[in-house]
Amino acid sequence: MDQTISLFQNLSNRLRYIEFCLIYKGFVTRADLIEKFNLSEASATRAIKEYIDLSDQKNAQFNKETKANEITHTFKPLFTISEEEALYWLQLESVPELNQLLVYGLPKINLPEQAALAPIIHGIIHKKCVKITYLSLKSGMSKERIVAPHALFNDGLRLYIRLFDRNYSKFIDMSPARIMNAECLNESVQPHESPANDIFWNEEIELLLMPHPKLNPNQAAVIEYEYQMVRGKRKISVKKSTANYFLRVWNVDCSESGMLNPQSYHLWLENRHDILSHLNPMAPGFQSIPSTNPTP
Repeated sequence: MDQTISLFQNLSNRLRYIEFCLIYKGFVTRADLIEKFNLSEASATRAIKEYIDLSDQKNAQFNKETKANEITHTFKPLFTISEEEALYWLQLESVPELNQLLVYGLPKINLPEQAALAPIIHGIIHKKCVKITYLSLKSGMSKERIVAPHALFNDGLRLYIRLFDRNYSKFIDMSPARIMNAECLNESVQPHESPANDIFWNEEIELLLMPHPKLNPNQAAVIEYEYQMVRGKRKISVKKSTANYFLRVWNVDCSESGMLNPQSYHLWLENRHDILSHLNPMAPGFQSIPSTNPTP
């Protein structure tokens, strides 16, 4: 049964990729599927034929000159391809004859070393504790500690580990790039250290975003369009433990009345008072909130 499901998913992914190529490139070739899915020529041909048959011959037509299956004017999508899925495929595409990726990615300057990250992954998968030597930014010193990692998350700039730290007896985030040494132990995670008890990881919080109040009406209209706002607002739900990372990465002004420069901060957190207890100095403009308000 599992093998049947796996085969179906593989075929489904191929068909979705074919449709992605037709929509975003205007054509699909056997070489596309051979490269992305490591298929034989025969398997790639069958996948394209399967897709064309499913669309009743309406979505693509073979061009003998270019040897590509090109999108037709009668094209109607068979799948719903999300923006995130499209971006994933676009990041794997190359520009023909230029030997460069279609989507240029800025260099990552703090990627963790394999020796530091691999034991963390082992710990997550096998539900084991990990002994690490971690560099603390606060003290500037390295310290050995036992942690129980249960997840990784990426804020768009950096990779983080969500874990239970026995030194602090609570769930916190750590940067794997600051781990000097790591060893996965043959010690199971205790019940209170399991992800089921990580409330701030499991619960979500709603952020209400709107154009920065210092933008003029025309500028605000641009931001509303860019961020697909409805009646000037955009609701975003994130894990409580990741809210401040989101606000920082997206340059959301979290100050009382939009005190930050709107040229750098296009968005403003409208419901800051409702979620004040979840904000910290990582959130842009947090220190601009009056000190009379409760702190985390």
